[in-house]
Amino acid sequence: MIPRGQGVDTIAVTAVLIAYNWPKNTDRYRRVQKFVDTFFPRISEFQRPPRHVKWREVNLAAVLPGWKRFEPAEAWIRDQQPVPSQVSQSTPLDKRSSDPRIQDEALFQEFLRWRGARQGN
Repeated sequence: MIPRGQGVDTIAVTAVLIAYNWPKNTDRYRRVQKFVDTFFPRISEFQRPPRHVKWREVNLAAVLPGWKRFEPAEAWIRDQQPVPSQVSQSTPLDKRSSDPRIQDEALFQEFLRWRGARQGN
């Protein structure tokens, strides 16, 4: 459909889960904290079948410029980071860091390999 060598402008839409910044020591703050404490540890369950494949794209550590992450969520993410000695060269790039720029680079490289295979390169 698209002639070789020509491109098509595209846009990407990202879904974001946002909660109001309730004051600490309030019931609503505790409710959001309870959600984080319950949902975040189970995200890998959502990323497996029979759940929708879009769950596999979820990156809890993604940064949304200009927004502050809910403190209990930030603490959970920080606690999940491997100690540097636990990371080896054999660890896939997208598993080494929660930095979305690194993950995006790995995904882009995977796309380039896929595209090359489809084009017979």
